[in-house]
Amino acid sequence: MRIHFYKLHLGGNSFILIDTESKKDLKLSEYPEISKSICNRRYGVGASGCIFLDEKNDMRVYRPDGTEASDFYDALFCAARYAFDSGRMNKNSHGEYEIRFNTLKGEKILKELDEVLLEEEITGEEKLTEIDAIKKDGSIKTE
Repeated sequence: MRIHFYKLHLGGNSFILIDTESKKDLKLSEYPEISKSICNRRYGVGASGCIFLDEKNDMRVYRPDGTEASDFYDALFCAARYAFDSGRMNKNSHGEYEIRFNTLKGEKILKELDEVLLEEEITGEEKLTEIDAIKKDGSIKTE
C-alpha cells in the first residue's frame, strides 16, 4: 500500500500527517496499524505520532504503539500548519482566517492573527488559549 504523507516537527516532536482526502480507501480500523508501522524509528519513517486528517477536518492522532491520543497539542498545531499551507483555512464572519478541527476532545478552532499568529480556542468544558507564532518561513516560535 502506498500512502502519501508529510513529516512535520514542533517542540521536539515529529508527526506524520496523512491527508485521507487523497487516500479515501483507508479505513478507521487501519489507523492503529498504519501508525505503528510508519512511526517505528527503526523500520518506518519514525515519529512521535501519526495524524490522520480527512476532508471534513476530522482529526485523529495515534501514538507509535497504535493507541489513540486525545491531548496532543503539538499535533494540533502541526495540522494547523498543514491546513494553512494547503489553503484549508477559511475566513470567518470577522474576516479572520481560521480552521476548525473535530477531535476526540471536541471542536478546536485555530485562528490566524496578523498573518503570523495562530490562536487556539478550545470549546466545551475547557477554557484555554495558547498563542504560537508561525513565521512566514514556516518556523514556529512559542511565546
